[in-house]
Amino acid sequence: MLKSDKRTILTSDHLYGLKNDVQHFIKILLLEVRPHIKEAKDILFAYAMARASIMIQSIFDLWDKKHFSDCFILHRAQIDRLLTLYYIIDTDSVIDFDDWSFIQNYENRNKAKSDINYKHNLIPEFWIESRRRIERYQSLKKAGVSWKRPDGKSLEEIAKKHNLYELYKFGYSYASAYVHPLSSDGEVEFGLVTGIKPRNKVELDYTSILTNTMFVCTFLLKFALDESTFRWHDSVFKFVDESIKYIASGNSKHNEHLKLIEEIILHDYPIFKQPNSKTMTKAEIINQIVAQTGIAKPTVTATVEAIMDTINQSMVNGENVYLRGFGTFLMKKRAEKTGRNITKGTSVKIPAHFVPAFKPCKEFVGAVKTKVKMQ
Repeated sequence: MLKSDKRTILTSDHLYGLKNDVQHFIKILLLEVRPHIKEAKDILFAYAMARASIMIQSIFDLWDKKHFSDCFILHRAQIDRLLTLYYIIDTDSVIDFDDWSFIQNYENRNKAKSDINYKHNLIPEFWIESRRRIERYQSLKKAGVSWKRPDGKSLEEIAKKHNLYELYKFGYSYASAYVHPLSSDGEVEFGLVTGIKPRNKVELDYTSILTNTMFVCTFLLKFALDESTFRWHDSVFKFVDESIKYIASGNSKHNEHLKLIEEIILHDYPIFKQPNSKTMTKAEIINQIVAQTGIAKPTVTATVEAIMDTINQSMVNGENVYLRGFGTFLMKKRAEKTGRNITKGTSVKIPAHFVPAFKPCKEFVGAVKTKVKMQ
């Protein structure tokens, strides 16, 4: 069997295992966060993650049946959704997108109800519109909604902007050949239907479809978690990062982080903090720097992450980090103490150890003391 891409490291069995882990991870997150979702952005990302879970299941099911052309069609839809999410966040148009989506749904339903040759087949109870929906539609049409779905050219520009061009070029663009008819359409399916193997035809290994499917899914998860208003536990991000690493290299600790997340939930500890307007996330810091400097977002993201990694590694090596005019990241010693193993209900000795801490400079302390008022 001839492989199409030497970057395909994992076997199909490994990819099936990862798919199951990712779907379990998505289910855990959605169940935990569901009662707390209020913001339109969080609703958008929750639905996107749920859709991502079902789409990877569909692609794997089709791959199992050797319906590879249909795998490519769904993979293209995957990338379309990922890039559209980037576009919505880039243009700060979550609400506009929701309004536009509502109008599309409402008008498509109305077209069916008003078609003279079709409406007599419809069951009225299913197609009736509530007063609330009617009023919302009328209000939106009066105000006007300018949001437009990004076309192929726009998606290409979005992909370039966010360092995803290879994904667009060899995923979205290539898979378009399976969406639009070509003369070779049905050649593989002819063999599946008739059981006749083509002469001199080399059997291809399509595992790369599963690899790319999981890449897109994990990229979407990473983006959704970064941009949501919730403050996620570090293990949530590490699971996604390690999953991406696993696809790329075959080496990962994603299972360990998934088990830790399960353990946290089992003992009723939160895996996120609810939205708080007074807490700024890494994503918000990046967006603010982009707005202030005009530097491209991927460049700012890489710089911020490099600073964090440098500070992290310096402290892991036992070094304090001094930033003039800001403060010092320093090592603090904790004395030996007796703790409790939650899972076993036993006492354990916790040896003396160092923990990272931050000490702001005097100017920083003074500014906060002067400008931040007590509630």
